[in-house]
Amino acid sequence: MRECLHKELEKVYVEDSGDPWVVGLSGGVDSTALLYIVREFLKEKKATIPLVAVYINHGLQEMSSEWAQVCEHSAKACGAVFVHGCVALEDSLVKKRGVEAEARRVRQSFLGGVCRALNSTVLLLGSHQDDRLEGMLLNVIRGSGIAGVVSLKKYAWQEYAVGGSLTVEACTHVEYEKKLQEEIPAMRYRLQVVRPFLDCSKRELKTVCEKVPLTWVEDPSNQCEEYGRNIVRKALQTLEDKMGGHRVGWRKSLARSFEVLEQSAKALEEQKQEDLGRAQERCAPKNVLERLGEWKVCVVLKEEPLLTLSDFRLRNVITGALQLCDISFALPYVQQEQLAHLVRSKNKEKWTRFETHGVRVVRTKDHVWFLKQEV
Repeated sequence: MRECLHKELEKVYVEDSGDPWVVGLSGGVDSTALLYIVREFLKEKKATIPLVAVYINHGLQEMSSEWAQVCEHSAKACGAVFVHGCVALEDSLVKKRGVEAEARRVRQSFLGGVCRALNSTVLLLGSHQDDRLEGMLLNVIRGSGIAGVVSLKKYAWQEYAVGGSLTVEACTHVEYEKKLQEEIPAMRYRLQVVRPFLDCSKRELKTVCEKVPLTWVEDPSNQCEEYGRNIVRKALQTLEDKMGGHRVGWRKSLARSFEVLEQSAKALEEQKQEDLGRAQERCAPKNVLERLGEWKVCVVLKEEPLLTLSDFRLRNVITGALQLCDISFALPYVQQEQLAHLVRSKNKEKWTRFETHGVRVVRTKDHVWFLKQEV
């Protein structure tokens, strides 16, 4: 297992780059094992790459302060710089999208901000195969397409929305602390997100921690069945117990299935970008621009190439256009159908429009406009 994980880390290793690697450290068994294994890898390489462990307090657990102490001890034991950050969830977004989604948003923003401040382009996360399977089942239940099913990838360049100031409770490196106190300009910061454990089970990671030994914390909210993820997790634990004796090596088969799904998702993404590029209008009609008011044009698509597409490819292009408007998630199928109907509308003399998540889609005579309101 150790050799396989080192091979995964080898893929992002650049000798003596000088820029730090940032590890998301929750204190759980997975991120604790990750910090240790990354430290061992860099030690074996005799690398000078600084290692930064970031613990984030979401303000949701009474034990957060105690967990921060455990994380600081783990970081110190691994020779890593420790950063203790605090984030605040927005009530309006919690009501709209739920606690888990909002916690993920602010967590990503903080981690992205730390990477931006420290000039790091490598973010390592401890997501494992159980997380991947849980996410797949939840997204299937929600009606997601293949992109949602394989949303967790071992290596992915992702853009994190960053900006403003970071609330840092503690940092064990004086120079880094100064950088983290500086205001971060609003931007989308591009990071290589690495999840080397996606073919490892949580049980395997727990074995690693027990052998070293390492100290980790258990989050009591993982037992709360108010969260759909926990219900799925318990069902998968039962599957793990029963499947082990029934089909030896089923996890390796599962890893191969995810690999095939990733390849399929990649092919669909390439098709989407090709269709989007063919339909995109590079020179927007000025007579229409004057009538848009306070709406900013994100992308304009020509009608003719869109009408030649199948329903699936049309919905895929619409999703790509919405991504250019900063809608990073797939719309519900009903809304995708409504937008596809708007595009195929035969009434060319009258403007038709559709609004969702702060984006307005306008159908004119020969074009489809994707707009965002000016802030």
